[in-house]
Amino acid sequence: MAKLNPTLSILFWLNRQRSKNETFPIYSRITLNGKRMELCTHLYLNPSQWDQKNQRVKGTGEQARKINIFLTQISGPLQGLYTKLSLLESPISLEILKSTYLGKKINQRSLLEAFALHNQRFFEKVASGRNSDRTYKKYEIVKEKVSSFLKEIYKFNDLPLSQIQFSLTSDFEHYLCNVTKIGNNTAMKYIKITKQVLKFAVG
Repeated sequence: MAKLNPTLSILFWLNRQRSKNETFPIYSRITLNGKRMELCTHLYLNPSQWDQKNQRVKGTGEQARKINIFLTQISGPLQGLYTKLSLLESPISLEILKSTYLGKKINQRSLLEAFALHNQRFFEKVASGRNSDRTYKKYEIVKEKVSSFLKEIYKFNDLPLSQIQFSLTSDFEHYLCNVTKIGNNTAMKYIKITKQVLKFAVG
């Protein structure tokens, strides 16, 4: 358990009451002044890969590294938020900590959520005759390719926009050309669409 201060602690564990394809979700339990709240990270893992003592994924591979960084990015902001509220001498409770933390996260879309919203709005234009159905289907294909890429390469079901790095497009290009074996021109079109969706998401 990560002791952040005398009254705040964060524990990560596999919730074995919920399963998905023989994997289990990683949960976070935040305890403050004896009260608890739980958050699902939406990351699934095989039990053999989980080190409960250290509350991290075993090994030094790419999947372990990315998930462990993600877990740190949960505990770090919570610690920072508690410290900030303490310095401001603001009243601190689990409810305040939870609402403030989730309030900062609520508007942060994920990559696939951004695709879904972008494509839905484009479909509405198709329905009104302003765009072609062929282009819409292309957007849907790219969304599925991105979903497969995240699962196969990053080992994530989705990725928060706040965690996207510059290497994503080059990783995606490598996946398209070397794993799915599609042509370079098609790969470049898919990457262009992905950048368009990202621009839409942050615009």
